Amino acid sequence: MRTSLINENQPDQRRLLHLPLEVERREAPMFHRSAAKSLTRKSAVALAATAMALTGIGVASSPASAINRVSCDRNDFLWLYSDATTCWANAGTASVRLDNVGSVSSGNNAGYVSGSGITTYFGKWVSGGITKRTITTVHID
Repeated sequence: MRTSLINENQPDQRRLLHLPLEVERREAPMFHRSAAKSLTRKSAVALAATAMALTGIGVASSPASAINRVSCDRNDFLWLYSDATTCWANAGTASVRLDNVGSVSSGNNAGYVSGSGITTYFGKWVSGGITKRTITTVHID
């Protein structure tokens, strides 16, 4: 037994299946050139704004750093011994250029110094010599 969605005994329903399907063809609406350019510009601006928001451009891209260079008058500061000894306090990261650093005294600080392709980590209250090199990054945890 065959089931069908239409009742073949009713000619009106049968005829509906065989009617040609007429589709009205419409041309796609044409944009005026200046409107198309305006739309393209608006899209480009929106895309650029979205990209800037996602990448953080125009916004502070790194967390605030409180690290600062201080006078070497306390033993709880980070001391970097070189021809021009420098001392550092507070957590953060600083980009520097310190030539011929050969020794570190951490004081009450943990962190690292890096430069010339070498990174030296230190804990609190340690002192020691390192291979003399130019330091480019000072980090205190």
